[in-house]
Amino acid sequence: IVNGTRTYQLMPYTGNNAFYVQTSTTKTITLTSPASYSKLSLLLFSTEGTSNISINVKYTDLTTTSFGSSTVADWFGGTPIAKCCLGRCARLTSVTTSGGLPSNPNLYYLDLNLSCADQLKSVASIVVTGNTGSIGSFIMGVSGVPYTSTTTLSYPSSIFCGSTTFVTASLTGITTGAFSASPSGLNLNSTNGLINALLSSPGTYTVTFTPSVPCATGATFSLTISPSPVISISSSPASTPPPICYGQTATST
Repeated sequence: IVNGTRTYQLMPYTGNNAFYVQTSTTKTITLTSPASYSKLSLLLFSTEGTSNISINVKYTDLTTTSFGSSTVADWFGGTPIAKCCLGRCARLTSVTTSGGLPSNPNLYYLDLNLSCADQLKSVASIVVTGNTGSIGSFIMGVSGVPYTSTTTLSYPSSIFCGSTTFVTASLTGITTGAFSASPSGLNLNSTNGLINALLSSPGTYTVTFTPSVPCATGATFSLTISPSPVISISSSPASTPPPICYGQTATST
């Protein structure tokens, strides 16, 4: 199930695809491979009305972050929807028929945004507790956005001739953000990092890329715009005076 940056992988229909968190019970999702994340998201729904759960994330360094309590919507008519319109089976006296409302039931998502400090840690498990008065929630999956903090900025060279036109930036890692240069005088596109050396003043500059992703660190690159060379030509003997006649030679330097 894919919804934006959330991707939930479920077991086959013959496997176990959920656990039920009832009132005053606690269930734990343990990651087989602990990793760092910038965001976690639970795929879940409530049964026969809304329910309320508390969530704690535990890390491999044995610290814990509490995300407080959250209300989980009933599987009919709630929000925010991760997957809608699943259909249902209607129970009758003697037979079971398929059908139901075309826009229900739904599966919902519950996002957990980790702090910058917690993004540096490895998540070990997610603990879900059914609070007093809750009817019950089904937790069907968890999605994680991997933590990425590093960006590398580079240009084809560190020295460019002032007669050069466009120089393209290269980014690895996080690629969404803005470019700036110090000191002033560099003709730089703040959106894509493109440099027009022809319209730039000669000098040495530091180009900085600032990611738009929270908690991420930026990158810098130092480059120099060299003035276009001035060519001076002299000849021997000098052309004026004396003149160089047809058939004679002269050396130009």
